[in-house]
Amino acid sequence: MLREDRITGDTDWTTPDPSDLGEPDLPSCDPSGVLAGGHHPFDIGRPAASTFYSTDDGFTRCAPRRGLEPDELARLTPAGGRVTTHRTVAVVHGDDLVRVWPHGGAFAYRLVVPGVGGDAVEVGVPGSVRHAVVVARVVSRAAGVPVLVTRRDGVRERGLWPTHVPVPPGEVTDDTAWVSPAAAAFVPPDVVDCCSPADPTLGPLVTDPSDVRPGVYWSTNHGTTRCLLEGELTPEELTGRIPMGYTNLHLEERRAVVHDGEVLRVWARHRVEPVREPGLPAAWRAPEEFRLLVAGAAGAAAVRLTAEPDVAAAVRAAVVLSRRMRATVVVGREVAQWAWH
Repeated sequence: MLREDRITGDTDWTTPDPSDLGEPDLPSCDPSGVLAGGHHPFDIGRPAASTFYSTDDGFTRCAPRRGLEPDELARLTPAGGRVTTHRTVAVVHGDDLVRVWPHGGAFAYRLVVPGVGGDAVEVGVPGSVRHAVVVARVVSRAAGVPVLVTRRDGVRERGLWPTHVPVPPGEVTDDTAWVSPAAAAFVPPDVVDCCSPADPTLGPLVTDPSDVRPGVYWSTNHGTTRCLLEGELTPEELTGRIPMGYTNLHLEERRAVVHDGEVLRVWARHRVEPVREPGLPAAWRAPEEFRLLVAGAAGAAAVRLTAEPDVAAAVRAAVVLSRRMRATVVVGREVAQWAWH
């Protein structure tokens, strides 16, 4: 078996005697059949990495070497959508790393998690290809399906990207504040704390949907703090309790908690000024990005993914992923980040 720490952008690997994965269920975003004759993105028999596309509605089959022309891309989504270009990198099935294609490397990757009846999702994984494969294994084991790791080669915007959340509350915007009747009885799973020592008195678990007040939390590669509710401890007061190490420090605003496909609570966006490092201009603002924290089993580290471009798309991804993994997912809006070492 190929070890994750030996995977690079030049790795070309196929596991001995791979099992037939067939064609995992991916909803199509190609109603006019532009790429109907292409091979499936999960086809591990291909000698080289392949290009395919995705929209908010689904995925295409793989394109010829030249890719699609602009007029062909426009046929994949109506005005108001966008098309993402993917390059296949690896296929993981449970603990098995089935296939790795040479792809040249990247600073972040995407995971395509197939589903049943259109219940598929695409999420991001920041970091190296090694880390992406590790996360893909965790997701594949929990969801019980193979997972495709891809490199995103481009996004063709066609205006706004309206996203409908498939369960109540249905429509989610920056102003949405909503709670499910099931939230009151929900027992939130624990999350590994990155404070040393851990201090449960700082606030509720980030997975706890019971409090109406908005909140923020810090996260590193080693864990996540309690949620700091409005009017309680300020984020700056907590950084001294978070050990430095080989990690980044992320300040995130909690926007939603989702469990097993059900939205338990959505908090409206609450203005949180980024904490700035010395020397940064006063007008500096961190780019907006949404993060998905998938709570692991007791004592296990959480899985951290990214979603975009808005809170509705992030909540939709959390709904699908939590249902497939039977897990609790916290949706956070990143406010700022620093190198923390």
